[in-house]
Amino acid sequence: MSRPARPPEHSPEPPVLTEEGRVLRHEHHPGGQGILTLHAPGIAAHARPGSFVHARCDPLLPMRRPMSVMGARDDRIEILYKITGRGTLLLSHAAEGAPLDLLGPIGRPFRPDPGRPRKFLVAGGVGLPPVLFLAESLAREGRDPGALLFLYGSELPFPLALLEESGAPTELARARALGIPSALASRACRRPGIHPGHVTDLLAVRLSALSPSEREAAEVAACGPAPMLAEVQRLCRLHGVPGELCLEELMACAVGGCGGCTVAIRTDAGIAMKRVCVDGPVFSSEAVVFAA
Repeated sequence: MSRPARPPEHSPEPPVLTEEGRVLRHEHHPGGQGILTLHAPGIAAHARPGSFVHARCDPLLPMRRPMSVMGARDDRIEILYKITGRGTLLLSHAAEGAPLDLLGPIGRPFRPDPGRPRKFLVAGGVGLPPVLFLAESLAREGRDPGALLFLYGSELPFPLALLEESGAPTELARARALGIPSALASRACRRPGIHPGHVTDLLAVRLSALSPSEREAAEVAACGPAPMLAEVQRLCRLHGVPGELCLEELMACAVGGCGGCTVAIRTDAGIAMKRVCVDGPVFSSEAVVFAA
């Protein structure tokens, strides 16, 4: 059952809901990672790529944890988590059928430019969910999957099954299922077809190969750790390609009240402190000011 919560002030996004989700499926992956499929029809109806939920990981743990939505369809959503503390440890024990108290969807999603059909989708580590959600959304909209390229890097074991074919590079299975080509990078995972370095190395090669007309049709969407996003921003500037960055910050209230997740953003009036939870988490690549 879901009910409207008070939406953040000045937010153009749909109202935030409080909803009791239910665990439909719980997959466990190496590296303390897991994927939860949750019955949450209210949130699923409004979630967009870049949206997140604030989840109560256990009934006895009052502080919620922000979790990016990895997919939303019909009456269910998916979230990917990695065990980093008590909350996510408790979440890793959630049994199928168990309730999970959710607040969401929260945040400003990706807004891909329809005039730039060539999309470079870049994800690092557990920054995978919003980018995978975006890829699946673009495919469902009928975008040409051949105009999309999914680049994914991880220093931990990859959280989703990889698809290997004899004589072909290793690819991300869910991207391949959509017809979207992908390339993988890792300094930790030594497998055929995986670039032994950073995912931004792959992006640099692809952007460098674009002709002037191809750059005019290109756009980047990325989510991952701050050093990765800073390099994505540098590459976008170098090659004159616009992009959007989905930031990941520690959050307390997640609805704009506490100001604990503020980041420096360039605006027409100068640099301003914006809240990742409601002003983001997706910002223009050019706008984000990364710490030196």
